Amino acid sequence: MRSQTTLLVIASLLATFFTYNHFVNLYSSLKSLDFTSLTSAAIPEFSLTQLLSQKVEVEYESQPKQAAELCPLVPYHHSSKYPGNKPLLEKILHSSKFRQASVPKLQGAVQIPTESHDDDPKTIEEDPEYWSKFSKFESYLNKTFPTFYSHPNITLHKVNHHGLVYIWTGSNSTLKPIVLMAHQDVVPVPDTSRHLWEHDPWKADYDGVYMYGRGVSDCKNMLIGEIEAAEELILSGFKPQRTIVFSFGFDEEVGGERNHNAKFLEEVYGKDGVVGIFDEGGVSLLDIGGSQVAIPGTGEKGYLDLKIKLSLKGGHSSTPPKHTAIGLIGKVIVEIEDNEFESYFTEVNPTYWQYVCLAEHSVDLDDALRQDILNSQFDPEANKRVREFIKSDRKTRYGVMTTQALDLIDGGSKTNALPEFVELTINNRVIIEESLEDVKQKYIQDVLKVANKFNIGVNYVSEKGEKEIIKTPEAGDNTFMKS
Repeated sequence: MRSQTTLLVIASLLATFFTYNHFVNLYSSLKSLDFTSLTSAAIPEFSLTQLLSQKVEVEYESQPKQAAELCPLVPYHHSSKYPGNKPLLEKILHSSKFRQASVPKLQGAVQIPTESHDDDPKTIEEDPEYWSKFSKFESYLNKTFPTFYSHPNITLHKVNHHGLVYIWTGSNSTLKPIVLMAHQDVVPVPDTSRHLWEHDPWKADYDGVYMYGRGVSDCKNMLIGEIEAAEELILSGFKPQRTIVFSFGFDEEVGGERNHNAKFLEEVYGKDGVVGIFDEGGVSLLDIGGSQVAIPGTGEKGYLDLKIKLSLKGGHSSTPPKHTAIGLIGKVIVEIEDNEFESYFTEVNPTYWQYVCLAEHSVDLDDALRQDILNSQFDPEANKRVREFIKSDRKTRYGVMTTQALDLIDGGSKTNALPEFVELTINNRVIIEESLEDVKQKYIQDVLKVANKFNIGVNYVSEKGEKEIIKTPEAGDNTFMKS
């Protein structure tokens, strides 16, 4: 994995953001840094509660809405504090001396393996030694950032042992705090594939341009960058009016069930008690139709892990059936991957507004595509063309459709024994136009096509219990699903 080390633009956000009321002004601070090619357009605010409570139906309107009214440009804003902050920003962005001092800080963090696994202990108390790697990581932060740790207005709260919440108290208690987030854990590096890395994932090699290793972009770069930016601001004499919270979880890669930072912050500040968050996300800068577009995340897709399990009678591999359990699961896999989820381009999805703003304000966008975007809600063919355009690039396609990633498969125990059990795990990121039930039903239909062809029973297992969809044949074959 590779990550550019010029990651401390975060300091510019810290130095300029806290006098603003809305995240959209982030565009203006970026323009102050001469990123003049960015397209800056306000994204209309959505009520998540309203979106979740309404039934989504794709209907094309009879009249197009005026994009200019729905997507006004953000007025240019040049912070009065910018002249005073400019020397610090120039140092962070352009000083080779600063970069060389910054590199080993990220390297040291990457060199501490903080892997999360799907079968991690459910509680810290169950196996404290297993989780001690995060104590080692926090000790490294303490040693590496003494100015940050010793600041009298910064307090560290350890939530459920290893969740790190640093609160930098501001001078104006009437202002809601801002939360800067990252996570300490990284996805595992299997021993079976470690030798395939061009650079060892735990060495954090740096070639003068890129750093290579597990966590350099997901997301120890953000964690180290946020603390390092704070240290630079402290050394420059910066004193925030707005309280700044740094929240670093330790099991993000496996669902976050053990990390209670959000609950802690709600207890401290109440519901809706913060002005906003700054966190990792998808692609932040994209080339769309020739325009460079900055894309702050305004929402998150739904999430579903689903398992498909197949049980068959065993036997000796010298007399196999035409299709073993692994072969039958293979046919299910083909059925699933050959039938992707539907795509949507509707007003309930933030992706729609991103493209409407692009169509309204970009001077580089193809005129035919521009008209299709603006006509998409009353012209089905235009809508289809826009969806096909978005889907043509893997970086953008999943803004309009649910993902299906077949990530895990397990089955068989011996080379000369027929597999009696096979399990397939699928990860899904669900588009706002679909429900979790829609996703489950899609997989049920995929399984049924194979089950009906090969006379296999199907049971559906969910949190509500088990339901028989196709009766298990006398032979004892049985396929079932678990959400």
